[in-house]
Amino acid sequence: MLEVEGWNYANPKQKLVQLLPAVFELKECAMPIRGCLIDLDGTIYSAGTIIEGAVAAIEQLRAAGYQLLFLTNTDSQLPATLAAKLQARDIPIQAHEIMNPLQAIAEYLSHSEPNLSILAPQSVKTWFEQQYPPQPDQPVSHVVLAHCGEVDGYNRLNLAFRQLLDGAEFLVSQPGRNYLSSTGLNLDTGAFAALLEYASQTKPTILGKPTKAFFEQALHALELSAEEVVVVGDDLTTDIVGASNSGMASVWLRTGKGQQQQLTADLPQPTWTLASIAELPALLAEVNR
Repeated sequence: MLEVEGWNYANPKQKLVQLLPAVFELKECAMPIRGCLIDLDGTIYSAGTIIEGAVAAIEQLRAAGYQLLFLTNTDSQLPATLAAKLQARDIPIQAHEIMNPLQAIAEYLSHSEPNLSILAPQSVKTWFEQQYPPQPDQPVSHVVLAHCGEVDGYNRLNLAFRQLLDGAEFLVSQPGRNYLSSTGLNLDTGAFAALLEYASQTKPTILGKPTKAFFEQALHALELSAEEVVVVGDDLTTDIVGASNSGMASVWLRTGKGQQQQLTADLPQPTWTLASIAELPALLAEVNR
């Protein structure tokens, strides 16, 4: 069921009258939707549990011919690792269908010969070093921050701080303050980025959601225009802001972070709000009818 403030759910006729203007408004201002940029954590699963109806929704969207790309700020794992874990839980998503900030950082660095200082899990650090081998005798050109859950505490953070003071560029995978796991809330990458920015007075370059460049990279991968794609996710500050920055329609889901967040005047408003991704195929079928 679409969730719209002010609806009289006891009066189906009134509900239909209120729904139609939103649907027709999108049809008048945009081409038919052909693709979806879908979040993962909080949208397909939350706190380690698959969201009810998520797998069926993916299958229905594929059967209807929509192009899907799963756009996530998860920066602790490479797409191949993440896809393998999803498939082990019968979530039918392939590695080539996942885009995360690690790929965006690699693309950003591809036009230079960087010497990196990497704060990230070992598998991520190894992946970057395979592309950009360390140069121990050269100054560090970039400090790369991507999930600090496995970083060795104060001394490693202090080394990065000193490298930033020496002029290294500061690249950050994503600006999240915290994330939800099965054990509760945890410090996310953005929290550590804020610490290093404050200490070094070095402004970071953010590569993941909600940056316009990240969403444009996703559109390029789909080979679709912004008018043909809808962004689907649970986080107003990354998914919905990113969609607005990039000129795309958006669907805000009241799962994951969407259970706690509230719409405020200082944030872009989503095109639609749904209870969960399970309702997405029906919405898109109505929009494109």
